[in-house]
Amino acid sequence: MQSDDKLNLFISRYILTLGFFFFLTGVLLFSSFSAYHTQVYLFLIVPALVLLIRDWKSYIPILSSGAFKVLLALFAYVAMSLFWNDPAIIDFKYLKRLFIILLFIIALLSIAKRDENEI
Repeated sequence: MQSDDKLNLFISRYILTLGFFFFLTGVLLFSSFSAYHTQVYLFLIVPALVLLIRDWKSYIPILSSGAFKVLLALFAYVAMSLFWNDPAIIDFKYLKRLFIILLFIIALLSIAKRDENEI
């Protein structure tokens, strides 16, 4: 097993699992929403982005599926409707939220793909 595969396995096995634990129970564990968001970003969103960048070729079959294309069409529609407004009103936080949702789905797919390889 190559070191890249070991790092990807470590990220999907431990860091993403910890990230989903913080996502599901973090409101109870942390006293502020800022700390909760920080933990979710550090242990879920950023590792999913790292996995997507490092191993993008393994996600091509998933990303080319019909369900994911519908999701991307929905995201494109939302982004287009944001830009349809007055240029002074455009707020990019909505695009950031769409990107976070996309990375959340990538994190779920990474864990599912890892579990599929271990069986």
